[in-house]
Amino acid sequence: MRVRTSDMIERIEVAFFPSAVPVGLLGSAVVVIDVLRATTTIVHALENGARAIVPCLEPDDAIAVRHRLGRAGVLLGGERDSTRIAGFDLDNSPASYTAEICRDAVIAFTTTNGTRALQRVANAGASTIFCGALRNRHAIVEALEATGAKNVLLVCAGNEGDISLEDLLCAGAIAYVAAVRSPGTVLSDGARAAALAFRMSAARLTDAIATGSHAQTLAAKGFLDDILLAAKIDASDVVPIYRDGEIRIHAA
Repeated sequence: MRVRTSDMIERIEVAFFPSAVPVGLLGSAVVVIDVLRATTTIVHALENGARAIVPCLEPDDAIAVRHRLGRAGVLLGGERDSTRIAGFDLDNSPASYTAEICRDAVIAFTTTNGTRALQRVANAGASTIFCGALRNRHAIVEALEATGAKNVLLVCAGNEGDISLEDLLCAGAIAYVAAVRSPGTVLSDGARAAALAFRMSAARLTDAIATGSHAQTLAAKGFLDDILLAAKIDASDVVPIYRDGEIRIHAA
């Protein structure tokens, strides 16, 4: 499918870790990617009826959100060192965010990498901030086109300041399908490299993701099912948007 010229994304760039995000992003549409696991979990929670997700830098910030909004209907979710934070209701495993638990809930959410990346992008003044994952890859591209933004930045949350293979592959998956839909779209060298890596791995995407260091750490801690869920490409139409301190489902 080709898109109208007026909707075409002119340029896509990739920041392979949050510290590479430029200071001024006004006018740009940004997608924050943390495949394992924050943005995958955010998509899953919203799919299952969560009303909103409030990304927080630290556990104390999440607790403060609960105090501010009132305990009823506010859940604490997140991880440190890949495991649930003591006293929190939920960890960062997408499988934990079931419809029974999430329905109509507000989730104060803090993770090692993903929520920090969201905060950094918000502080850089991005006009539109989406949460992207492999699960909602195609829906993200359509949402980006609908914004009319000409410049798109894909921000990989990475793993504690280092490049994360699964985030790179997801950025490549988004860049690749955007370029196919709009052949005039220019990919930066970083976006082109990510797209090539995705195309080389697409036939065995789950296996490729499983070779990453963070995936291996998660598997060793018993979270293999999270990797399998996160690797399911185009499984969701949900597009989370971060605005005014909250993540909600983007209304097209």
